Amino acid sequence: MDWSQEAQKQWERLNDELQHLLTLEIKLRQDILSNLNQQEYVLLVGDLELKEELHQECKKIAKQLKVQAQERNSLMRKMIVLLPCSQHFDDFADLFHSSREDEAETLLLYQQLQALTEKVHEQKIRNKTLYALIRKGKPLDINTSSLHTSQVYPEGKEKKPLLITIDYPEKEPAPDSNDPAP
Repeated sequence: MDWSQEAQKQWERLNDELQHLLTLEIKLRQDILSNLNQQEYVLLVGDLELKEELHQECKKIAKQLKVQAQERNSLMRKMIVLLPCSQHFDDFADLFHSSREDEAETLLLYQQLQALTEKVHEQKIRNKTLYALIRKGKPLDINTSSLHTSQVYPEGKEKKPLLITIDYPEKEPAPDSNDPAP
C-alpha cells in the first residue's frame, strides 16, 4: 500500500492491537467450547442441576465475549478508515497481506477464531438436541443420528451455512388398536 510513514505506523499499531484482541477473543471462545463440552457430559450422566450451573457460567463468558467482539469491530472500523478509497474488500482477509509476517499472523488468528466459532455453534446444536431428547424422556443412545449435526454449504461459496440439518430418528408407528396384545 502506498501510505505515508505516519499512516503505516498507525496501521501497524492497530494491527498489533487487533492481534491482541483476537487472542483474547479466541481464549473466550475456547472457554465457551470447554463449558459446552462439560454441559454435554453432564447431560449424558443426567445431572441437569450441574448443567444449569454450567449454562449460567457460559452466559457470563458470552457477555465478556460480546464486549470483546465489539471492541474488535470498533478497531477494525478504525483500520478500514485508513485504507485508500480505491481499495475494495469483501472479507476480513482482504484487509491484510499474507506476504507480510505481522498481517499473516492476524489472518491466522482470524482463521482460528472462525474455526472456533463453528465448533461452538455445532456443540450448541448438539447440546440443545440432547437436552430436548432428555426432556421428552426418550432413551439416549450416543450414536443417535440426532446428536450429530452437519452443515450444508452452497457450491463454490465461502463457508457460510446455507442450511443446518439435524437427523431425528424415525417415529415408530402407533400400535393398531385392532391388533391383539402380545
